[in-house]
Amino acid sequence: MSCRNAFDAAFHCNSLGGQWTSVYREGSVRSCSEHWDDFWFCMRTRAYSHPQKEEAIRAYYRAKEWAKYHAPGRPSSADVWEARTEKIEPGTAFRESLDMPDVSDEEWRRREIERRRQVQEMLSREGRS
Repeated sequence: MSCRNAFDAAFHCNSLGGQWTSVYREGSVRSCSEHWDDFWFCMRTRAYSHPQKEEAIRAYYRAKEWAKYHAPGRPSSADVWEARTEKIEPGTAFRESLDMPDVSDEEWRRREIERRRQVQEMLSREGRS
């Protein structure tokens, strides 16, 4: 664990560029407290003996991973996908042929934008029902 890398990540998160990226990708500024927690954890453990430091880092990252992926109420890919219980036969997946579009890229893009608009409209109507 590098305190310098942790500081750089936290500082970048708070910087104009880091927040700009967050606004662009997610539509809002993000909290950088997780990055600062990493930095201050690193600073606290610098004086630990080697075995203590190893155990503290291991526990810290285990807790962090559990909170991110396994804590109750956290979204999971299991909410969307069902795990296969048996293997599929080789050559049976992705067998449908892919037809290339017979329109220009611009026309395809226009149709795709319209299709997405219709899906959004349908979803918003369902949400109001």
